[in-house]
Amino acid sequence: MAKAKRIDNPVAATEDDSRYPYTYAADCVRIIAGHNRDGSKISRSDASKVRTLFAKVTGIDDETLAKMLADHYQKCVKDLEAEAFRNFMSCFNKEKE
Repeated sequence: MAKAKRIDNPVAATEDDSRYPYTYAADCVRIIAGHNRDGSKISRSDASKVRTLFAKVTGIDDETLAKMLADHYQKCVKDLEAEAFRNFMSCFNKEKE
């Protein structure tokens, strides 16, 4: 198995984003697999193999499953970014007091 790299900072997915849905879907699976000090425990390639197997076993079209995972991943990222921004502003506002 190839050494996994750290997951890049994602940006909002759009239909014309070349990383949507497959790269974002792979990153979603990689997060579930967990991380160690070197980054994600599995590569995007391995994560894609997992997604493809799940699609085959469940009878869901691979592209449909990839879009479902990518959309979930993007929602989670947006939620985390919003929370981080609120925390930042909270700290910033406390410093001003």
